[in-house]
Amino acid sequence: MQLIQWTPDHASDLFRLIETNRTHLSPWLPWIKNTNSLHDIQSYIQRSLIAASKQEFHFGIWLDQQLIGSVTIERLHAIHRVAEIGYWVAKEMSGKGYMELAVRRLIAYLFQDLKLNRLEIRCTPANQRSQRIPQKVGFCYEGRLCEAIYMNGRFHDLLIYGLTYTRWDELERLPKQDNTDPAATLSLPPLM
Repeated sequence: MQLIQWTPDHASDLFRLIETNRTHLSPWLPWIKNTNSLHDIQSYIQRSLIAASKQEFHFGIWLDQQLIGSVTIERLHAIHRVAEIGYWVAKEMSGKGYMELAVRRLIAYLFQDLKLNRLEIRCTPANQRSQRIPQKVGFCYEGRLCEAIYMNGRFHDLLIYGLTYTRWDELERLPKQDNTDPAATLSLPPLM
């Protein structure tokens, strides 16, 4: 599995994946309803590349050269050494451990290479599959942000999960099952 930063060459693959999974993704991702053409995806990728210069990064998750989802680093703040992780995966790949692996690889990169101190994941209470990811990788539930996101015509609460470097480092030292993929790679530019 590879995490590769979006490039304009990925637009067709990304558009196909979104089209195939529109019903699956639209309850959780408000931008899906405004993404209706290849041009919309090309614009998104261009904006994500511009945002990369401002410490926000968007990646495709590739398995055997097939795009299966996306993971993002958002709200990266160099001074406070904090960032938020966002993600989504194709319906047919959901529940197979690929997102957990992708998020674990991204966490290791953010803590080990970028020396961040804190990571956050936010999701709606109704999105139980999304909640499982932070729970599986060691994040702690920290609370509820009331009416923090506007989606599908109304406001929704967000659950916030946090993970500090100290907690992650302690968890990494514990004996664990082999749930890592040594072939998982992360193709990232230098961030700071």
